[in-house]
Amino acid sequence: MGKHRLIVGPEVRHRRLARLLAVGVACIFLGGCGSSGSSGGGTVVASVAGVPVTKASLEHWARIESIVSYKVIPTEAVPKGVWPDPPNFTACIAWLGSSAGPLESHSMSAAQRKAGCEARLRNLKQKTLEFLVLYQWYLGEAKEKGIKVPESEVRRNLARFIREEMPGKFPRYLSATGMSEADALFIQRLTTYGEKVKDVILAKPNPTEMRQALVGFTSKWVAKTDCKPGYVYPGCSQYHGSEPPP
Repeated sequence: MGKHRLIVGPEVRHRRLARLLAVGVACIFLGGCGSSGSSGGGTVVASVAGVPVTKASLEHWARIESIVSYKVIPTEAVPKGVWPDPPNFTACIAWLGSSAGPLESHSMSAAQRKAGCEARLRNLKQKTLEFLVLYQWYLGEAKEKGIKVPESEVRRNLARFIREEMPGKFPRYLSATGMSEADALFIQRLTTYGEKVKDVILAKPNPTEMRQALVGFTSKWVAKTDCKPGYVYPGCSQYHGSEPPP
């Protein structure tokens, strides 16, 4: 896991081939829905080749993203308002106006801060859904190509990352973010599968074929991604905007 961060972040894009695993550079510990991936019971907000992504998973990981977007590796509680609290956004508005909030928000009016909280919540949900969708893309592509990752490999990779990147901090990190060890394994599983999918694309003999393989990968999985109204973001087949897929 090396240089990876611990969550999906605001720069997750792959406008070029080198960003196929930007989710691995800008994230590490974002996962599906709690300890069970992106499937499970509850309202479905999107699906990839029939595999559901639930509203519960989206909200679970959007909250975690809000924390690590405030501090990459938190080891203690972050300000309450870091998570935009709808519908009134009382805690978020207070946080934006406090010394702990972003400097640029200090001169804003309460109405402007509320609008900022609403925008922050939309952004968090978009990044989270894009990540959950991308996870299913990687799993689906790996299955098609016969790529298998033993769970023992996932656990070894996670143990190595903890040992090298956050010795002595991991339990406090989990507590501060509200994550479980199963969540950490989930994102490590994503990273491992994603790296193997990337390796297949990078194995092409020249840059032109690499680009074609990336475009083909993206187009195929966008076509298989169905998002419900209110949850249509880049990467969904229903999306017709100018932003690139995750």
